[in-house]
Amino acid sequence: MIKACLIGQNIKYSRSKEMYKKFSQAQSIEFSYENIDIKQNDLKEFIDYAKKNLKGFNVTHPYKNLVMNYMDEIDDVSQKVEAVNTVIVKNGKLFGYNTDEYGAKRAYSDFFHDGNILVLGRGGAARAIVYAFRDRDITIYARDNKNDWLYKIKPNLKVITSFINCDFENVINATNVGFNERKTILDFRFKSQKTAADVIYTPDETLYLNLMKSQGIKTKNGIDMLYYQAEKAYKLFKGDEIG
Repeated sequence: MIKACLIGQNIKYSRSKEMYKKFSQAQSIEFSYENIDIKQNDLKEFIDYAKKNLKGFNVTHPYKNLVMNYMDEIDDVSQKVEAVNTVIVKNGKLFGYNTDEYGAKRAYSDFFHDGNILVLGRGGAARAIVYAFRDRDITIYARDNKNDWLYKIKPNLKVITSFINCDFENVINATNVGFNERKTILDFRFKSQKTAADVIYTPDETLYLNLMKSQGIKTKNGIDMLYYQAEKAYKLFKGDEIG
């Protein structure tokens, strides 16, 4: 029996559990997976529990960076993006991985049009996207310029705090704005825009994607990114893949 879980805050809508159920049923593997909503003050207690009782666990907002403090070893991608989303327990030690970068690359490589990419946000998902597409012309939208660590991922990264006089061919929302709510950071299309993506998959179509579709833009939600990052994490849980 492989025992694993997802930790984060406000994660009752996560579809990770159903992903792992499908993976394990297809291979007839006994796999137990739960969503565990925990407070920051309880993180250390959970870590102690995981070391003794779990094969591993996934990490989502807001602990992808904080959980790194408890790792014994961290893979190269996690170090670059400063975020861990998958943890494997081996002999009481914790090994941190980032499968979001893999998920982003698999999900959006064939979707993004040729040209520049605007990433909304700079959290763990945004950093994974920047790393996955670091060879592309990428701009980050943030509300301030405190982004020194982002330049470690991509030295020639561009950062904007306003959309005035900007134009982009591809846009992806990598924030949680729009998650089960009718809110959006952007409500207009850029002149040259061809695609609009969102890492959110609940609802299936966020307000942002709905608005872009109505203006003739090709859209894609985050369900494929979730699937591919979970697929790689599942292999790590089984011990099939190292990094």
